[in-house]
Amino acid sequence: MKLRLTKNLFLKSWALAECCTSTGTLQYVSCVLVTAGEEGTSLQATDIKTAVSVSAQGVDVIEPGAALLPVRRVSELFAKAPSGEMTLEIKDGAAVLTAGKSRCRFSTYPAEDFPKLPKAEIGEPVFRMDSGELLRALECGTLCASAKDEFPQYLSSLCLSLNGSGGIDFASTDKRRVAVYGASAAVTGRLGGNGSVLLPLSGIVGLQKILGASKADAEVSVSYDGTQAYFLSEGIEFSIRRVEASFPDYKRIIPESFLAVADFDRGELLDALARVDIVVKDYSRTALFSFGDPGGCVISGRAPEFGEAREEVGCSFSGEPMKCGYNASFLQSGIKACAGPSVRFSLSGHDGNMMISAQPDPFLYILAPVNAGNETEAE
Repeated sequence: MKLRLTKNLFLKSWALAECCTSTGTLQYVSCVLVTAGEEGTSLQATDIKTAVSVSAQGVDVIEPGAALLPVRRVSELFAKAPSGEMTLEIKDGAAVLTAGKSRCRFSTYPAEDFPKLPKAEIGEPVFRMDSGELLRALECGTLCASAKDEFPQYLSSLCLSLNGSGGIDFASTDKRRVAVYGASAAVTGRLGGNGSVLLPLSGIVGLQKILGASKADAEVSVSYDGTQAYFLSEGIEFSIRRVEASFPDYKRIIPESFLAVADFDRGELLDALARVDIVVKDYSRTALFSFGDPGGCVISGRAPEFGEAREEVGCSFSGEPMKCGYNASFLQSGIKACAGPSVRFSLSGHDGNMMISAQPDPFLYILAPVNAGNETEAE
């Protein structure tokens, strides 16, 4: 196999394939399969949970062939090549990379060592979305998922489900809060028998990297075969193996009615919370809200060995006056994820779940209160 590579274009394709590699006892998970033929060059990689197939750009095929290239060090050789064009020649398990006056030789592995990847064509089409909208749905929908592998497995997963309104819900939870993004989509099929599928956060992170390199208006087609979810867009096919677990019925914990509603300026609220969090972050991390005070709302917090904070924040409030405590860090995460200049707190009482939203943004954030205990409003 012999290829002429335009460095900048090829590196973009290589980086997309590289995001699906990992370290492990299996050799192929730390490699990229390069296959060159008359129809072009493809790059394939897998870490078992995810897989990607990329139509490589910036490649002229001089001699067709296939080989498995180790990612470690080879990626650096590509990136640090001294000229804009490179020649990669592979023969008898050895590769020679030439760029200007630079020449490097490294070992490769047989293409036969790479497993056969699942194909999207065997899955049922489910929905289509623009890349930019899907990326935001993933960012908001995974807000409450753990970056570490957790048990139960749904704690480190994203739930995709048909929402019954002609769209797709992207949801995650850590048992104390729930994030739901109800995305508009061109729905064309179902997600399994119960209309939902659970995908690991580790796979979603790879998908976000793929989407981040795509045009915001590029269409992404999503299909599902009962085991794998496939995401296809602009010469890229990315698949994620589903998690064999069930996601809690998050819709049951979304309050249907509220005792009070408070509308805040989003920026002002975030600034006030940040100042309170400085005081409480090494103690209880509790921000105590007093709703219904003249002028809006009072946010307070205290740490016995440090001090206390009190913030008066203007808001439009209607309903029963009440005091509620919430984790300041969780609050800031949910508010930051909302789009728009204002944010709404829909309150169910001091011991009920609160819903954070920002119309017409389709993102909802449900947060359980904390037991404020002996917390009292700072004077």
